Amino acid sequence: TVSGTSGFPSCDPASHSLCAAMAEFCGAAAYNSFVQGHLFQADYYRDPEKVDGDAYKTYSQLAKWNNEAADSPDATINANF
Repeated sequence: TVSGTSGFPSCDPASHSLCAAMAEFCGAAAYNSFVQGHLFQADYYRDPEKVDGDAYKTYSQLAKWNNEAADSPDATINANF
């Protein structure tokens, strides 16, 4: 599986309000077709608080790579692991 990234290096949301605001914005904006289709960095973003949500499972490239996507799981991926 691919774990992706869930934040910015050296930017702890618990310690800095700007980091918290950026994390909130990225979490809200990352999982839609426009962002996933135009910003390759969004393919690697994985918000641990949103991995069970419909938007993550529908639009996230990372969800597809990890076989977590909303559409039917790819049996070939499971067989290869």
